[in-house]
Amino acid sequence: MKGSERAAGWIRRRISPPLSSWLTSQKRVDASHRRHARRRDVLPELEFFFRVDDPRSLLMLQALQTLVTRHRVNIVPRVVQALPSWAHPAPGLEQSWNLADAARLARHYRLHWPEGMRQPSAGGARDLAARLADEEEFSAFAARASIACGELWLGQEPGAGLGEARPRALAANEARLERLKFYDSAAVYFEGEWYGGLDRLTYLDRRLGDCESPLLQARPAPVPRGVGGELEFFFSFRSPYSYLAMDRVARLARNWGCSLRLSPVLPMVTRGMPVRAAKRRYIVLDAAREARALGIEFGRICDPLGTVVERCLALTYAMREDPQPMDLPRALARAVFARGQDLSRDRVLRAVLEKSGMTWEQALPALSDASWRDWVADNRERLNGAGLWGVPCLRYGKIVCWGQDRLWVIEDALAAVARD
Repeated sequence: MKGSERAAGWIRRRISPPLSSWLTSQKRVDASHRRHARRRDVLPELEFFFRVDDPRSLLMLQALQTLVTRHRVNIVPRVVQALPSWAHPAPGLEQSWNLADAARLARHYRLHWPEGMRQPSAGGARDLAARLADEEEFSAFAARASIACGELWLGQEPGAGLGEARPRALAANEARLERLKFYDSAAVYFEGEWYGGLDRLTYLDRRLGDCESPLLQARPAPVPRGVGGELEFFFSFRSPYSYLAMDRVARLARNWGCSLRLSPVLPMVTRGMPVRAAKRRYIVLDAAREARALGIEFGRICDPLGTVVERCLALTYAMREDPQPMDLPRALARAVFARGQDLSRDRVLRAVLEKSGMTWEQALPALSDASWRDWVADNRERLNGAGLWGVPCLRYGKIVCWGQDRLWVIEDALAAVARD
């Protein structure tokens, strides 16, 4: 073994688990909140990064208009348009997915989403963004942006109440996003913490103060019934969101009487889509926040990239026909994301496997079998065929959801089958 490999292994085993445990801890988060609160001498100030041609931003705008009626805060709108390409490796697929996802979110949370909304041209979006970029007062911005973006998304020419283009203001907002080490729109920054996406505003709402009712009024979950069919789960052993989904996906399949098909894929970086430090950090912190809300053990992480991912895939392939196929992947992922165990070491892996019901004698031939590579390649092709590139994803028939926070999409599809 080379010296650099030994050093990397030592860091992975000794430094990363305690460091990630501290980074993701509620104690550190609470201390950060208190520190920022002590420094504040005016109303809490939220920065809202809005993109004209991002449908998620339009939904966030509605929710934030409700937020300001619940809390005494100042929201600073930051219109952006150019986002870093490294964080959006499949812009065409992402654009289509965001549009479909926004329509579903609007129905789920009872938000306004008119019929006939379609993706505006890049030129039209850039022009409108520059004309909205210099507005600093949130209520005025919300009124102008709602009307103008509604017109643009319905194929009309926006114009009423808009001033001249301010490309410098737009560039300044984009530079601000970069300085804050973030990479996406439809996001709010508040005193050291990011809230990316509509449903993360729930955490912001709670942080700002207690309220009698939830900020977002979701439709009630359907009552499970045995409908049968196959539930396919696309996941990665390096994705913390995949780990957070595992228990609930297994329970979903069991409650609705579905067979469960596991379709793991290689991590994005292994598939030629590098994930930079800023995105990795947000994903880990957001996953920790979600794990606390879900009551899932998480935070002591030993990065599985490389040998560990390959071992996990080989073992999962060997057990793919097991009656309880999620048991082994769940145990492996828990070791990686909650226990900080280095599964590249035989002694550690053996202990994890034996607790999950797989003997070391069963594991050894599986670890030396490379058949999993063709299986994983086929899984990736099916994932791309569904119009997606990231994980976790869940598919039931023609219905696909992406994200551990979108399992209700599949529940709705299962309930529709039950009604029919």
